[in-house]
Amino acid sequence: MLNKPDLLGVLSLMEKARGDLVSRTAHESPDLFRNFFEFENNFDMLNFAFEREFNLWIDKHFEMFDKYFNDSDSFHINDSFKKLMVELVESRVIRTSTTNDLASKDFCISLLSEKVSILNKFIEVSQNSEKQYQRLLYSYQRDKTLFDREFKKLMEE
Repeated sequence: MLNKPDLLGVLSLMEKARGDLVSRTAHESPDLFRNFFEFENNFDMLNFAFEREFNLWIDKHFEMFDKYFNDSDSFHINDSFKKLMVELVESRVIRTSTTNDLASKDFCISLLSEKVSILNKFIEVSQNSEKQYQRLLYSYQRDKTLFDREFKKLMEE
């Protein structure tokens, strides 16, 4: 169970994430509304656009959580936040699902796990790109040095 200050901190964070969405809506943010107009005659794409915005909104909660809380904060804060987020995602699945078969915590957890897996793959690709870039820089520097060395030798002859 969260103590009062921790609970207020988590609730404040959720209020800020909601406030960000309300602000984007009130100011007719182009990145929010563009797809809604673009896909007004394509129901499937419009649903994808709404789903994307929902996922971005969920991600905003995690970004804010990482910004305002850290690993040294109590286990209860982290655990309570995760439970609230699972309930939030689960409520969305229940509301939008035609059957409640998919609307379970296991489903939500598997979706979040899949998302984490995909993000890990993106990070891995980025890390591999960085390694390849560093290897390319090394090869360039080595070849340049060897070329300069040979060129200098030839000039001395």
